[in-house]
Amino acid sequence: MKAVILCAGMGTRMYPFTKDIHKSMIKINGKPIIEHTIEYLKSKDIHDITIVVGYKAEQFEYLKEKYNIETRVSTLYETHNNYTSMQLVLDKLEDCLVLEGDLYIIDDFISKIDKTKDQYLSQKITHGLEWNLEINESDNRILSVTPNATSGWGLIGIFYMTKKLASIVGDEFKKCSQNDYWDDALWRIMDEHPLYANKCATPIIEELDKIEDIIYYNIMTHDEIIEQCSLDGKFEKIDNNTYIVNGKKYIFENNKITVE
Repeated sequence: MKAVILCAGMGTRMYPFTKDIHKSMIKINGKPIIEHTIEYLKSKDIHDITIVVGYKAEQFEYLKEKYNIETRVSTLYETHNNYTSMQLVLDKLEDCLVLEGDLYIIDDFISKIDKTKDQYLSQKITHGLEWNLEINESDNRILSVTPNATSGWGLIGIFYMTKKLASIVGDEFKKCSQNDYWDDALWRIMDEHPLYANKCATPIIEELDKIEDIIYYNIMTHDEIIEQCSLDGKFEKIDNNTYIVNGKKYIFENNKITVE
């Protein structure tokens, strides 16, 4: 099995962390998120790892020697969505895990993969708005995908691709428009080419897509957050449940976040 990690984007929803560092370089327990991911994959004997970079690409250079991985550089990350990143790794997609670069792995998932099926790993939506998978309960085939869901089985940024899908997906990427996600190409053909949900009963990742996620999952102390934010005064703790981020007040109560 191979792995492709998508790290080209600018991480604007994680600002001010991402003013000076890439989102995947945010440190959890003293180590960048991307290193946690690489070390997990290697612990599961996945050594053919390619990272697609763009924004702050130079910050990933040291990983090539440290972990013997490959990087490929997107020049379109500011103007096009991530289907263009996938076009750079078409030769890597057979028997391949595709992962987003902002995942903090908390439990094993490699052992859960069924290598006979093209599948999204999925876990229950617990907060925020996520893409929800409508699933045929008899065989876990995905029937549709809907945005902005607050409950259900959500996309978590991990997909396993078989040889068959890898052989045709490049042609589908050519049909993508500038703002398409790479997943849009799969969803257009899933009536003819089945996609499945691999439902994880307990959480396997914490996706750090925006600054609220770091607070919600309680994976950094306030001091660690302040240290890594690039702009003084842009992140302020009012009390244990209330923070000011870029002039907005975030209130955390009963596993919910409200913004004022």
